[in-house]
Amino acid sequence: MNAFIEKKLMPIAAKMSANKSLVAIRDGITLSMPLLIIGSLFMIIASFPIPGWEEWLGKIGVAGYLWKGVDGSFSLLGLVSVFGIAYSYSRQEKVDGVASGLIALSSFITVTPYVNRAVVTLANPNVALPDGFAVPAGVNASYLSAKGVFVAIIIGLISAAMYNWFIKRNIQIKLPDAVPPAVSRSFSAIIPVTHRFFLHSFALFFA
Repeated sequence: MNAFIEKKLMPIAAKMSANKSLVAIRDGITLSMPLLIIGSLFMIIASFPIPGWEEWLGKIGVAGYLWKGVDGSFSLLGLVSVFGIAYSYSRQEKVDGVASGLIALSSFITVTPYVNRAVVTLANPNVALPDGFAVPAGVNASYLSAKGVFVAIIIGLISAAMYNWFIKRNIQIKLPDAVPPAVSRSFSAIIPVTHRFFLHSFALFFA
């Protein structure tokens, strides 16, 4: 049995552990572990299996805050993962991981469905809008949690790969050496960030 594992399974495991995409997914999901731990603690306290416990928490006005702590942790799983995946993938490619992660985060928000609200009043009353016109009122938090992890994995890998492609081919805005590095890195990401519009168009097409 040991010989079979060493000869057949270990080489496969070694190749998988060296795969940049799988490493990026692992690192991105791991980055969200502190949030999961904190959210789990809030959940345990809020729903401790003692008769009357939840009712007592509601009476003293604590239950709402505890469940808000749960939502504030678990609802960020996809959001944190997409940043971590893109960051890890770009770092493995020796590219600026922070800029890549921010672009992936922006792309993830772009393709996330919005909660719309009807327009009641307008800043400019002379603007004519069709009946039922709606504007984005916010992002549906459920798509930022575990429900959106699969999309976060896809967006993180695609966004990082496209960002790396631009940077490695020197398709970026370059500033003089006298400009602070942080500012220079920000400008270098302007051209690669245009790919998020393609992701947005892709999401609208399949919406």
